[in-house]
Amino acid sequence: MLIRTMLIDDEPSNRDVLRKLLTRFCPEVEIVGEAGNAHDGYELIHQLKPDLVFLDIQMPQGNAFGMLNKFSTIDFKIIFVTSFDQYAIRAIKFSALDYLLKPVEVEELVSAVHRAKSTMIKSENQTSQVVHLLNNAKEVELEKSLAIHDKGKVRFIRIGEIAFMESDVNYAIIHLQNGEKSSHQGY
Repeated sequence: MLIRTMLIDDEPSNRDVLRKLLTRFCPEVEIVGEAGNAHDGYELIHQLKPDLVFLDIQMPQGNAFGMLNKFSTIDFKIIFVTSFDQYAIRAIKFSALDYLLKPVEVEELVSAVHRAKSTMIKSENQTSQVVHLLNNAKEVELEKSLAIHDKGKVRFIRIGEIAFMESDVNYAIIHLQNGEKSSHQGY
C-alpha cells in the first residue's frame, strides 16, 4: 500500500531534502504534490486527497493552524516539520501527533512514517485529535522558547530564562538565569 503524501513548506530546499529522504528511506510513500504556502496547500489537499501531509508550521503567508482550521473534516494524517515553534510543539505533543524538528533525522522520519502508516491501517479518525490540537494551540501561552537537542533529547528553554550564550567550536553553551548550562551541537 502506497501512502499518498503531500509536502507543504515555504522553503523549496526543505521540501527538496524531505522529498529525497522520503524517496530513499520510505519506499511506501508516494509524493503526489507539494505546496510552498498554506493557501496553495489547502487547495492541493482538496484536489489531491492525500493520506499524509508533511506540514511546516510557520510560513510567511499563513501558518499550519490557520490552514487546518479551514477544514470541516481532516481525513488525512499530519506530520509537522518545524525548525522551532515555541507553542505548537508542546500542543502537538499533548495531542499525540507526530512532529519532526529540522534538520530532519532519518531515524525519526522513518519512525514517523511507520506510525502514520500503522494508524492508517487501523483506520483511526484523526479529526478529534486535530480539533484538540487546535484548541490547545489557542490556549497555550505564547511565550517564545528555543527548542534544542540536549543529550539526545529535545528540550525547550524559554527565552526569558537565558542569561547568555557562548560558542564552543561545534557547540553552543546556553547559560540559564538559574546557573544551569545546556549544550547544543550545531549543524
